Amino acid sequence: MAAIICIDYYQKEQYQLLLQTATDRDKLDATYDGWLKSFRKAFSNIKKSGFEPVKVNVDVKELLAYCIVQGLENNAITRSQFCADLAKEGKWETIENN
Repeated sequence: MAAIICIDYYQKEQYQLLLQTATDRDKLDATYDGWLKSFRKAFSNIKKSGFEPVKVNVDVKELLAYCIVQGLENNAITRSQFCADLAKEGKWETIENN
């Protein structure tokens, strides 16, 4: 079985909150549709590299609470760690078609 790589997935209705609170918002897509396109591209690239991408649904409010408790900024490193923590708890799903 291929190694699993988790990809954080955000709901459209929470994407603006993510942008408003991210300290690295300049590195995020300005729109949800742009972000979704990037998500699909990342999925495809991971798959082509021989890994198994899995989707982790991230509730931005839970992410922000995690940031407060951990004393961390909402940035790519923190979001990746939060995603990995959720994946370790089994909170992921396979993606058949992106």
